[in-house]
Amino acid sequence: MKKIVKAAAAALLIFAAASSAVAEDDDLFGDTVIDAGSQTDTSSETNAAGEQTDLSHGTIFRNGTVKVGGQFDMSLTSLTRFNESTSVEESVRQTVLSPLADALFTIDARPSDNLRLYFKSGIHYPYLTETNAVVGTSNSQKNMQNLFYVKELFTDFAIRDTAYFRFGKQTITWGTGCFFSPAGNTVNLSAIDPEDTTKQVEGPLALRTQIVFRGSQNCIWAYMIPDTSFLPSSITGSSTYTMAGDTAFAVKGDIVSGGWELGPGAYYKYGHAPKALLTVSGTLFNKVNTFGECVYAYGTDADWSTNVQWDNKDSIWQATAGGSYTWKEPQITFAAQYYYNGNDEDSWNLTTHGHNIAALVSFARILTTDITASVYGNINFGADLCTASSMLYYSPVNELKLGAGPYVVWSSLDKSPVAAVKLSAELGRGKF
Repeated sequence: MKKIVKAAAAALLIFAAASSAVAEDDDLFGDTVIDAGSQTDTSSETNAAGEQTDLSHGTIFRNGTVKVGGQFDMSLTSLTRFNESTSVEESVRQTVLSPLADALFTIDARPSDNLRLYFKSGIHYPYLTETNAVVGTSNSQKNMQNLFYVKELFTDFAIRDTAYFRFGKQTITWGTGCFFSPAGNTVNLSAIDPEDTTKQVEGPLALRTQIVFRGSQNCIWAYMIPDTSFLPSSITGSSTYTMAGDTAFAVKGDIVSGGWELGPGAYYKYGHAPKALLTVSGTLFNKVNTFGECVYAYGTDADWSTNVQWDNKDSIWQATAGGSYTWKEPQITFAAQYYYNGNDEDSWNLTTHGHNIAALVSFARILTTDITASVYGNINFGADLCTASSMLYYSPVNELKLGAGPYVVWSSLDKSPVAAVKLSAELGRGKF
């Protein structure tokens, strides 16, 4: 009974507060940037035929254009935990400080009407510098890995305005969910971070084919995804190779009717659980953005990795539904999502196994636009975990944003939570 009461109290905490507008990951180049990152964008797989191109102002190519953009994320965040066994002085001394000094750069080149070259890369802090570049140390290797990374690198081209192709490393935007996306997890290398839904998930290297049905908004997306387990090659002459038999194949359709979009799909990879899925998104009462996903898997990846026979496999279900609504006045946004994850064997799904609820309430204005706030909550009933946080922000100028609020974690709903105070400061964050 106590467990039920505490779960209800945690749910009320999640749904009862207000906060700043849900952050959107704006495209660096407006309409010219494709697959900009957040899986909350339900229509980011843009039809190449509908993209507007102006090649009359070439900056590098004689007959083309190049656009360069970037984003700097500069911030400091601290987390101070308090508990009964630690004094306030000791808690302050053990405050965790997390500096962030990252940058993201994008090149979007169009040397011709039928070719796009896209590159997105970034750097992470800590950096490799002259003082820590000691050859052969694990710290040096770690810093070098963090120093530079490739987020996306692909080419787009078309054949007779009927078939559109993309090859390279790319984020696959299959999902419609805000906090969770089992459909997106099927084809991408990482999942949505529920506490930072604007962060772009990691996508694979893939060959994408889009076939458009003329006279409609309906289309088919087909993917060939090579395996990511690379081996040194002494046969092909290449530095690395993968086995063709480990290639994954996926297909998904987009059916648009009456303001709603349905997305049936399927996924197959040898030695992995085959999957069928369905996504849906639309608007209720012309006001509430609504979405849902359902994924059926025949067995688990853990089972298929040891037994590739098709007999005696369990049916695994994953399903999610949610929505969001924004009141223009007084600029309040509410988003909530329910997620059921029936997979309790694969490590990918252990943190969300069972029933999950996540929600966010936000205020874009509290008396003035300089003051905003946010309240977020996430309950996983399967693992008996709950996280709740609330932040109040003040931005005296565009280049500075200060935040403070409580951060509470229940490792078990039968136990007392761990409470902390979170402070944040965005210092000159911006885009160009």
